[in-house]
Amino acid sequence: MDEPTGHADVLPTVLHAAAGAPVAMRNVTGRDLLSNEPPPALTLIAASSSPWYGEMVIEFRVHRLLLEMPHDRPEVIVRGTIDRLGNVSPWDLPPADEAADWAPAIAPLLRRMTELRAP
Repeated sequence: MDEPTGHADVLPTVLHAAAGAPVAMRNVTGRDLLSNEPPPALTLIAASSSPWYGEMVIEFRVHRLLLEMPHDRPEVIVRGTIDRLGNVSPWDLPPADEAADWAPAIAPLLRRMTELRAP
């Protein structure tokens, strides 16, 4: 397997192994590594919020990005990539020519987060 995996993948994979078949689950961000389904284009790994901005870590292809979204304006700031040890690097960003691939994958997640914040 060439794609990155994470702790969230353990539960769906173990349940598949125990049941002998994929187990449908809601509100689980991990994926069943025993299934033949391709990995999702984008995975939300973590999210947090403060009174001034929200942050999230997403995984897209082989990159993990730290994004910041100010609450007072509609923008997304890429703070950097996160390596396997959790270090953030503002210099090791994906190539700019991949932005057209990132935007359609990130847009639905950002819309959903905006809907959840709406009064």
